Amino acid sequence: MPVEIRVWTKDIGADYLIVRTGGTEEDRAAAEELAVLLDELPLAHEQAAAYCDELEIPFDEYRRRFETAPVQMLDDADASGIRVDVAKTFTLAIEAAGKRHPAAESLIVHADLLAPDSRSDRRCGAR
Repeated sequence: MPVEIRVWTKDIGADYLIVRTGGTEEDRAAAEELAVLLDELPLAHEQAAAYCDELEIPFDEYRRRFETAPVQMLDDADASGIRVDVAKTFTLAIEAAGKRHPAAESLIVHADLLAPDSRSDRRCGAR
């Protein structure tokens, strides 16, 4: 069953990015541009903010990396339902993790191959 995800306005997205990273109003224009680029999706904002915060880069540098990031998918035949903006935020995060620890990128890629548990009643080890 599809779940509707409410998007943020450009202003809410920019506010979130600024507060989450400890930015200032001087960062507003770059934060607004990034909010629009992230298609105003809350999870994409969190990933971008965490990336900027962890690597200590400004929003315009994240935007530059985001715009030039390739969209990497293991099976392009199954990629029709994947949003490009979400795929790019994951690509940047996975690359950054790989730079911090050589095994991280490989571990994430291999974990992606694992099938989810198909039984809906099994959550966090509950039976």
